Amino acid sequence: MHKTSRSGPLYRIASPEDAPAIARLDRTELDDAHKTRRPLDPGRLSEEMRDNRRVWALSQRGGEILAAVSITLEAENRLGKIHRMLAAPFQDNRHELLNGALALLMQELRRRDSVDVVYCTTRTVTLEQQELTLEHGFKVLGVFPSAVSADPSKLNGLSVWYAPDVLSRKRYSGFAIHPAVEPFYALARRACGLGELPKASIPRLPDLSMDLPAIERIEAPLFVAEKFRGLRERRKLSVNFYPFQTPNVLFTSPDQGIEVFAAFFPATRFAAILGEHITVSVNPIALYRALSDRLHEYGVAYIEIINDASDASSIEAILRAGYAPCGYFPCLRSDGETRRDYVVFARSLERTGDLHPAGPKPYARYLQEFCAARSSVS
Repeated sequence: MHKTSRSGPLYRIASPEDAPAIARLDRTELDDAHKTRRPLDPGRLSEEMRDNRRVWALSQRGGEILAAVSITLEAENRLGKIHRMLAAPFQDNRHELLNGALALLMQELRRRDSVDVVYCTTRTVTLEQQELTLEHGFKVLGVFPSAVSADPSKLNGLSVWYAPDVLSRKRYSGFAIHPAVEPFYALARRACGLGELPKASIPRLPDLSMDLPAIERIEAPLFVAEKFRGLRERRKLSVNFYPFQTPNVLFTSPDQGIEVFAAFFPATRFAAILGEHITVSVNPIALYRALSDRLHEYGVAYIEIINDASDASSIEAILRAGYAPCGYFPCLRSDGETRRDYVVFARSLERTGDLHPAGPKPYARYLQEFCAARSSVS
């Protein structure tokens, strides 16, 4: 698919043969703002395009690629994530080049009808680049304050695009919202045109008097990933959804009655808790606090957890363990014929200074609510 004008750049969908040129463009950006990530590997890029796991849209003039935008695809959940936005540093019209490539990429996704939802975070793009997505129907649905990312600021954003009728026809809405999450749902409801949800009563957690056993860390990425895959295939994980991430660290009790999987990224000191396999009675608050301590000892400064929005009991435990909601993501996970809402939680393990609650538009309201929520759980 091509789109061009007589004097303007050519926009086209990349082929596997473009992988070396895309990798060269990527290296030109690594010299400046993106030092926290590894350079793209041409061989892997080519393989991902052949397998339809990643789609790139390019902007070029003559034979030179000037900009590129990519999306990673997860077929099982009909989910996509904006992966990279690259533009040659010497180009004065970077905004135009990226915008044109993004427009073509979204057009290609609609043509393929392969995704219901696409999201973008500033983990791999800057805030300025993310704001381009808002010109293509994406909605701001959260922030990730204090996380190290591709953007130099302490404010990091979440924007989301929905295919037509996904929110109205596929969204599961038969639940009550936890009161602490309701302010974030109210923002998402206005952005996405959703209906109101009743407020849930704050749930009473089960007996919390039992002692937590010692929690030890296993650093064996291939072993951890394979164990996670096996448990997930056998449906043995009580929490098993965090898109586009593979665990590389396992936290376990000596008898393996508690197994919690996490992904850790040393360059950004970021970790995400991805899944749990628990076969014994456990105090969930003590467990989440212990995990925070072990991760901090491991060098982590910022942790994220996502949880089904209808699971008020788990949300209450996460809150009481010191995590604050920072975003609300309708229709994130596919569940048969419906899609489930998720809440994003964050916890900073080191003092990061004050976050200005005004923040840049359109992220300000989410930042204000996060600051209020953080004060109530800290």
